[in-house]
Amino acid sequence: QRVSRCMLNEKLEGEPETVVVTPPPMSFFDKMKSGAKSAASSTERAAKKTKLQAEIKLLEDNIKDLKKGFGLCAFDHMDTGDQGALQEAFQQFKEQIDAKKEKIADKRTKISALEAAGEKD
Repeated sequence: QRVSRCMLNEKLEGEPETVVVTPPPMSFFDKMKSGAKSAASSTERAAKKTKLQAEIKLLEDNIKDLKKGFGLCAFDHMDTGDQGALQEAFQQFKEQIDAKKEKIADKRTKISALEAAGEKD
């Protein structure tokens, strides 16, 4: 593999006009070390991604539970005709759900960053 060419000032008889400079060969252990680092990095990214996906699933389940809880609460308030309490309950549940949705969006952004880092390797 040619890295660079150096022109000699004078041509010597029987000598080539250019000198080819090649990098030193990578040793077997250097190759193993490089491959191990790459594999470890890839494994670490995969573990982080899996953890984030599990956290997203948990948050999505929490949102479903909150919606079910609101339904029970809403039924009771509608049964008694208390529209003010119904609206207040809705706001409280909505705030909790919106906070969980923000966390989900943040975790998805982190997953995208991990995937992008993996594509660079």
